[in-house]
Amino acid sequence: MKSRYLIEELAVQGSRVVVRPNQRFRSRFLTEDFFVEYDPGTPLADIDDSMLLIPFLLNVMPLVWASGERYRIASLDAPLFSALEQVRAGFRRLYPRVSWNGQLLPDATVGGTPATGTRGMALLVSGGADSIYSSLTHQEEPQRWITILSSLGSFEWQDPQARAAAEDHFRSLAAASDCQCSFVTSNLRRFIDEAKLVGVWPDPRRWMIEVQHGLGFAGLCAPLMSHFQLRRLLVASCERDHYGLPGGSHPDVVNAIQWSGVQAFLDGLEKTRQEKIRAIEGMLPELGRSPILKPCLHPLGGFENCCACTKCLQTMLGILGEGGDPRAYGFGRGPSFALYAARLQTSAQRLQMFDAGELLQRQEIQASLRDRLDEGGWPGLPGLKDSPDLLWFASFDLARYFDRCHRGPRRALRRLRGQLGLLLDRRPALGRAVRRLLRPVL
Repeated sequence: MKSRYLIEELAVQGSRVVVRPNQRFRSRFLTEDFFVEYDPGTPLADIDDSMLLIPFLLNVMPLVWASGERYRIASLDAPLFSALEQVRAGFRRLYPRVSWNGQLLPDATVGGTPATGTRGMALLVSGGADSIYSSLTHQEEPQRWITILSSLGSFEWQDPQARAAAEDHFRSLAAASDCQCSFVTSNLRRFIDEAKLVGVWPDPRRWMIEVQHGLGFAGLCAPLMSHFQLRRLLVASCERDHYGLPGGSHPDVVNAIQWSGVQAFLDGLEKTRQEKIRAIEGMLPELGRSPILKPCLHPLGGFENCCACTKCLQTMLGILGEGGDPRAYGFGRGPSFALYAARLQTSAQRLQMFDAGELLQRQEIQASLRDRLDEGGWPGLPGLKDSPDLLWFASFDLARYFDRCHRGPRRALRRLRGQLGLLLDRRPALGRAVRRLLRPVL
């Protein structure tokens, strides 16, 4: 059977790269052409095509492998071609039930223009505890923060005011740490039609987390790494990575990623997220300030934390577990609200725990809260140790709750909600309207 070319056209439109894929591949897996856009003025015309193709390729390679089909490409960066085989081997170890037998065959391998810088690194920064911890533990080295604005929860990055608020936040935070920052937007989260992955992946709604995350995010950085002549790309680890659970940013995947002159590294793997928050709290005397954390899945106007979503609550409770006050880290609500919201959501079975990593993380938060209670509570927050919501959450059986959430009927309900989510993702305006209506009760 004759192999088809995966890419029909690569176009540079100012600071935007657009890739039009093979029509058959698109009809099977995708919703639209791929694009990635960088800061205005980024000289993409001066960057090799081999670098400009990497953002698209690293986002679709798992689809190529999982499809079992063969595709061709005119040329491919030689170090990347070798690295992709290591990445595929990593996926085979993580998910042995998938064949991963598809192929991308280059007509020629080329040496892209390698990064020649010797100092400095790029760090993917989302604003949460993982990436801020990585930045603080590498303060001795010049850093360029790369923030993928279009991947910050349900953040409305196409709204000029919302985007300006987010960029202002990251610029001020980076300046406080003597770092530079760059911004990226892309349709990487919507150009893959997850509804079409039924039969290719057991849970299509989890494709981003379980497969695409580390490889795809790293790929978006390739043109910037070339432009700024940076050789190291750090990707902050998360709880799935620390506990060795399969995922898109597992070390078997991220640490295998490289292209001409660039190597990716998974950072902070030795610590859980709670240990990272503990380390950040311990750095405060040296820093003289509490770093602002923005883990929110549903940022409010002005890029503020909503203080009610899963990420906000787990971060706020994690800070409490280490004796800190969430308000000092940029949360607009205090400890009492966080504890009440956590109890309310848990009682109503709305506290999301999709995998064992999230269960273990919340159990660590519980353990930290219990230790804090045993040590006398929170001197700076009088009365908190007697909070009935705190005492309830500290003693709640999370393992039993997790087991109930993953029984058959509830699993089916989550899949139904996932299909609704896919529908809303394909219709962004409708999705934003529904989320605004539901936000007061979520």
